[in-house]
Amino acid sequence: MNIQTMLAPRGSAARPGYLLVPRYITIHNTANTNKGAGSVSHGRYLSGTGAKKAVSYHYAVDDSAIVQIIPDSENAWHAGDGANGKGNRQSLAIEICENPESDLRRATDNAAELTAHLMREWDIPLSNVVQHNHWSGKDCPRRLRIGEPYSWDTFLAQVQTFYDGTAPAQGTQDAPGTTDGETSAPPVVGAQTDAQGATRRYLRLSRGDLIQLMRTADDLGLAVCGDLTIGPASPGDDRALCALAQRLALTVEEVG
Repeated sequence: MNIQTMLAPRGSAARPGYLLVPRYITIHNTANTNKGAGSVSHGRYLSGTGAKKAVSYHYAVDDSAIVQIIPDSENAWHAGDGANGKGNRQSLAIEICENPESDLRRATDNAAELTAHLMREWDIPLSNVVQHNHWSGKDCPRRLRIGEPYSWDTFLAQVQTFYDGTAPAQGTQDAPGTTDGETSAPPVVGAQTDAQGATRRYLRLSRGDLIQLMRTADDLGLAVCGDLTIGPASPGDDRALCALAQRLALTVEEVG
């Protein structure tokens, strides 16, 4: 699967950088029927003037391209359920484009394939693939909700078909925020002190261990950044980090 990256500016209204530990996938239609309003156009928008608004999504999909705008490990503002709602803070958002020159069936099939890919990446069950309507009551994804190009049940069946037929090869998945294929390196937790005297901790993990770490860290109140650095949510919280390492059977090492 070829995914283009056109990230919104870090720290912008569209990309505030809050930790996201993905537990759901939310499906949208863009409701933008203008000519040219495909996935690349949506990526350019959130990389430019659209970044000033607190409205965003992780992926935009049309009949020929998938564009990622927000990293999987950061939240997007898409669900309409508030600043701390599960939709906005626990789900990945996929927008299916509706531009007239894009084939809606193929675009929706591409979204189903992407959904299956993300389910596998983040260990998300099919039962947690939901409509935007699930979070806020909005009539979205509006085309799927009226059976265009097919019904919601058919979409979920398509997702399951892709999921069943796309088992990844062992050791070939990159961790979120990485592209170098180095996820097979042994797990190590380290600590470094930056120029301001603040302690930064990091680790390198396999995909499965990374998902476990992010969910455990979230439960412990630790901050986990998209670049895989982790650190206490507040000063003096090292015991929580040690508890995290102990749960995951990781070795803590001081480095630098």
